[in-house]
Amino acid sequence: MGTVKPLRVLVVDDDKLDRIAVRRALSKVKNVIDISEAATFEEATSLLLEENYDCLLFDYRLGGKNGIELIQLIQNEGLSHAPIVMLSGIDDEFVMLNCLKEGAQDFLLKSEITTHSLVRAIRYAQERKQISLQMRFLAQHDMLTGLANRSLFIESVRQAIARSQRDNTYFAIMFIDVDNFKSVNDTLGHEAGDELLTTIADLIKSALRDNDVVGRLGGDEFSVLIEGVEKQGSLIKIAQQLVEAIREPITIQGKLIHTSISLGIATYPTCSSDVSALIKCADLAMYKAKQSGRNGYCFYSDDLQMLADEYVTLKTDLHKALKCKEFELYYQPQINVSDGTIAGVEALIRWNHPVRGMVSPDEFIPVAETVGLINDIGDWVIEEACQQLQRWLSEYKDLHLDLVVAINVSAYQLRQLSFKKNVFNTVKKYGLPFRQVELELTESAVIEDVERCATKLKDLSGKGIQVAIDDFGTGFSSFRHLQLLPLKTLKIDKIFIDEICTVQKSREIVKSMIMMAHALDMDVVAEGVETESQASLLKILGCDKLQGYYFSRPLKLQDMNRLLESPGTIAIIKDASEHLLTGDAAMKSTFSTNKKKGPFTILLVDDDDLDAKAIERSLRKQDDPPKLVRVVNGFQALEKLKEQSSAGSPYLVLLDINMPKMGGIEFLDAVRRDPNLHRSTVFVLTTSIEEKDKLSAYNYHVAGYIVKSDAGPDYCHLSKMIKHYQNTVSLLH
Repeated sequence: MGTVKPLRVLVVDDDKLDRIAVRRALSKVKNVIDISEAATFEEATSLLLEENYDCLLFDYRLGGKNGIELIQLIQNEGLSHAPIVMLSGIDDEFVMLNCLKEGAQDFLLKSEITTHSLVRAIRYAQERKQISLQMRFLAQHDMLTGLANRSLFIESVRQAIARSQRDNTYFAIMFIDVDNFKSVNDTLGHEAGDELLTTIADLIKSALRDNDVVGRLGGDEFSVLIEGVEKQGSLIKIAQQLVEAIREPITIQGKLIHTSISLGIATYPTCSSDVSALIKCADLAMYKAKQSGRNGYCFYSDDLQMLADEYVTLKTDLHKALKCKEFELYYQPQINVSDGTIAGVEALIRWNHPVRGMVSPDEFIPVAETVGLINDIGDWVIEEACQQLQRWLSEYKDLHLDLVVAINVSAYQLRQLSFKKNVFNTVKKYGLPFRQVELELTESAVIEDVERCATKLKDLSGKGIQVAIDDFGTGFSSFRHLQLLPLKTLKIDKIFIDEICTVQKSREIVKSMIMMAHALDMDVVAEGVETESQASLLKILGCDKLQGYYFSRPLKLQDMNRLLESPGTIAIIKDASEHLLTGDAAMKSTFSTNKKKGPFTILLVDDDDLDAKAIERSLRKQDDPPKLVRVVNGFQALEKLKEQSSAGSPYLVLLDINMPKMGGIEFLDAVRRDPNLHRSTVFVLTTSIEEKDKLSAYNYHVAGYIVKSDAGPDYCHLSKMIKHYQNTVSLLH
């Protein structure tokens, strides 16, 4: 058996008889107790400097001083972290409470000292001290990484400033942001994201000295306080060590993750003598490092100081803007593809700054989020947009407008406790149909807490308010959002629309997005439509609404009113077969050539004879029935695709998921790995009605998802879909 470590107790009392009484009581304890004694302040502090104790027993009266003063000295100088039991000959509740308030864990009258009472007091003091330390740690440290939290880090910087002012020294703050962290969080999930953050925290600590303070400020942002470094060259070396440490691949959940950091450096007193300003300077330098290509570091400079000054000015002006009614809404129309009429408008905030002129939201919204004004501004936008929609519906009754107003919502607004109530009350206040109000979210708005956002949005959607996801395709968690959120509209980001007429991959992506959205009963809006060619192709692909400069820029209210008052349509989108992709001769030639190729060929991959016969019957009813080739498993289908690919003519594939030998998903995986087979368009036939199965299929860019039980005995629904996409497939390939 191992030797039991003795409990080390320090008794501080100027009365020798009292010290003897305590020693006698503790000597009767079975466990070994090592007792030290001190009669004065000086003796006590000397012993505390030399030894570590498990418990301290202090007399309240110590000559001309008292035990509380000793507690304060210990705390201020950091002499000991041991629990304290205060002993007193005075039965005074005020004295007892004062001792506990100042840091003692227990209070015991000398007249009540017994072996049992002393042991109980020591044990209780130890437990209470442990709980106190744990609570203090939790209050000052990040739960995930164990690093200092924002509060403790700021306090550490304050103390560093005090030391630097006293000793005339220099220190630095480093602000670290993990590059592309959201992509890991979105693709692998929050657990993987948390694991990556803890790993990076450990790597940062291991690359620094023990006395450097490392904090996590929130999300994927870390901070470092470095003292005792006098030269910039030393800071460069430390920054390089940190960048190199994180640059190495990290294994997360069995997968190798390549990540990096961007690091900003601010020094005291060169940059500022204020804690918040110092951190802000390091933050600005970090953003400069990101703009310079990431995976590196940047020192704060005078140029960045100008940005900081501008930030402060903008922050001050923002507080005045709401009161002075400097904000206004512009409206950009969304066009029905079917007939060119205005389906709705997106409300876009603008700031008429009295000195700067028009300030774009990209400049002031991040500042509003930082200073806590975003909720007030967001509430104003909702109020103004709903009020204006009510005016339009009232003033233009004769036009029978069925406008939907789309309102952008930030992550901060969604986290607002009163957000849901505010939206409900505002829509009801103006007597609007709920279905004519749409809340437009970006993926970043919901990414931090998808489940909580989903609950709020489902309540809103349940009343009829529409929910749209903006900039779709630019994030990494889109499919998860489609599954969890009550989305009615999907907005395809401009980045894909820009190249839709010139880059096949962009067309394929847009085509897949539209088909997937329709299968999930969602409307599709294409953003950033700037040419007739783009509009024509998007119509062919089945996009529901178009928005962009080809139709209209965002308009001031009076200009939007004139547009609504003008008769007819905003623009005519000519029929694709008559006027396709003007100015793109190559695409027109491709389309014309493909149209002359004769009957369409469908490859049916299904082992069920009854289903195969029903599909064949349905296809025969078409005016120009396609040629049908049938195989019964994935292996046979791959062979057919290879034959057809070499012939230069793609199939439209009808794919059953559950088949012997090689099922549908295995087939899709094999096709995805063979670039020569990507040209075939695939419709999935399945008995599954699970949303997760749909999303799994769409991960392979299938064109449609048809549940057999919904198709009917003659597969009418399938026949309509094939007829609709017959021309599209020829065009896109």
